[in-house]
Amino acid sequence: MNLDIGILAGGDGKRLKAKKPKAWVKVGDITLCERVVREVQGLKPNKTFVICHHEYSDTLSGYPNIEILKRTGSFLGDLFSIVSRSKADMLVIVDADAVLISTDNLFSIIELADREKAGFLWPVVPKHLCYPQHGGYRYVLGNKDLVRGNLFIFRPKQIHVDQKLLDRMIKYPAISELFALGFWNCLKYVFGTITVSDGLNCIGKALGCSVQILVMHNLTYAFDIDFQEDLQTAEGLLRQQGRL
Repeated sequence: MNLDIGILAGGDGKRLKAKKPKAWVKVGDITLCERVVREVQGLKPNKTFVICHHEYSDTLSGYPNIEILKRTGSFLGDLFSIVSRSKADMLVIVDADAVLISTDNLFSIIELADREKAGFLWPVVPKHLCYPQHGGYRYVLGNKDLVRGNLFIFRPKQIHVDQKLLDRMIKYPAISELFALGFWNCLKYVFGTITVSDGLNCIGKALGCSVQILVMHNLTYAFDIDFQEDLQTAEGLLRQQGRL
């Protein structure tokens, strides 16, 4: 399969209260970002796009087929900066703090995604399988029993973004989901009647493609690091797995 990887390492990670941006904080002897890069390299992608702070980009110079991209200043801007550059059949974008994900985990989800036809696939994990996160969970809209995953799977050739909508969402990040939902679905959200299908339909309209969630029964797809407590949890779990 023609595969590209994207890594989102452009965040500041202020909640972590570290002296460096979150992606460049170490867990064990290497940074969060490098740990994720090592795992994705096992997939032998055509190209690995990394959105990161320029002053830290030399840290990745020893890895093959890495292309460093400038930060845009927003999560959605960074995400779609990678999507717009990929020419692969499949693009997997991973958060740089998703340090529990392994090469084997990635192989498994790519095999599953390859059987599906949607242009955008979003892994989610049942809440009861997830480790407690210090800052709480990011739930799937319309279902608080499902936790959003820390990676995204695109088929770039199927993506036809509504650029005006995306520009508004990037300009006003605090209310970006409201722009995507539209008036009637916002009302459904307020009254607690919005469904997962409503949310997926809105994402599909914004991306110009079919959208599907993948329910994964593996906590690694939903664990990330926002606070020092999460970093300590990650260190303990990696040590148990013999990866630290």
